[in-house]
Amino acid sequence: MTTVVIVATVVLCYRFAVSPTVRALSSRLTVWRATLATAVASAPLAFLPAPDPGPFRWFIVFVTALLTWQGTTSDYDVTQPIGPQRLAKVALLLLAVASCFWAPALLPWLAVYCGRLRGWKHHAMMPLRLLKAYLAWFCVGTALSTPEPSTGLVLVLGWLCS
Repeated sequence: MTTVVIVATVVLCYRFAVSPTVRALSSRLTVWRATLATAVASAPLAFLPAPDPGPFRWFIVFVTALLTWQGTTSDYDVTQPIGPQRLAKVALLLLAVASCFWAPALLPWLAVYCGRLRGWKHHAMMPLRLLKAYLAWFCVGTALSTPEPSTGLVLVLGWLCS
């Protein structure tokens, strides 16, 4: 596969699969919906070899850790019940650890962070886009079984940063 095909497919996956799914899950978040969406998205990928992001894995782990820290240490919204917010913060921590080992766990992580914890803030938008692009790259790279998909990751991340 050429790099152009990989990048185009990742951009389409980002725009028409990952972003709408995160938006839909965030609007009416339930544990059942997030679990079902993750299972449906990752079941076919579980039996294929995962692409190697190389050194970008540490960048993604760092961004995830930074946003997880921000989400778990943010103040509670006193206009909403406190109990579900506490559960969301614990779920965010667990999903962050899981996403370090299996990238599709970023989908429910994004849903919890953007939904219950109101992560759609001005300064968090760029890191969220990078995580969604990484998730799209991982899904496309796994589905296409590309030998050198990290080149596509570099181009997609560069496209988002420009």
